[in-house]
Amino acid sequence: MAIHKAVEIVWPNVEIVGQWIRHTFGLLFLDPHEVSECFVNDFMSDCSDNERLKKYYDYLTDNFINEESLLPPQYWAAVSVSLVRTTNACESFHSFFNQ
Repeated sequence: MAIHKAVEIVWPNVEIVGQWIRHTFGLLFLDPHEVSECFVNDFMSDCSDNERLKKYYDYLTDNFINEESLLPPQYWAAVSVSLVRTTNACESFHSFFNQ
């Protein structure tokens, strides 16, 4: 917060959007059926009017948030805090057999 305050003092017209982006990474831990509603109600209502940020949330919506997207929430969201969400185990398995 100190850095944010200092930036706002030095550049009064600055628009800090990093927090909003960081919060979107938490969608991963929601129930897949709650992702879209949370994104629209909680994130979009708090989003600034920044052109680069609009491109980001349009990309998220088109590719990950919509139920009709290529990778809908059912593929990547889960009510879990497990860190075992990589392909490392598969890669290790195949690496063993490739040797």
